[in-house]
Amino acid sequence: GYAEAIRLYEQAAWRFRSDPAALSAYVQIVQCYLRLGDLVHARTTLERARWILRGIPDSPEVWRVPGESKKTWSDYLAWLGNSPTFRDR
Repeated sequence: GYAEAIRLYEQAAWRFRSDPAALSAYVQIVQCYLRLGDLVHARTTLERARWILRGIPDSPEVWRVPGESKKTWSDYLAWLGNSPTFRDR
């Protein structure tokens, strides 16, 4: 279930914490917590993703996926945090 998914995504996020792949794992963790109705942990995880993003260098060697950048992820995480999912709860 969701608890197992959270555990596995957390392992991936930790393992790849200096890589943009960690951000994708954190977004999945946020979604799992939201499905469980746990807004507190969803918010905490979103903040952890923002913290990880700050530590990832803004260089083409790191951002290998076309269209991805530190700015696009920053904008996405801000959008997610301001979405009705978080704002209305």
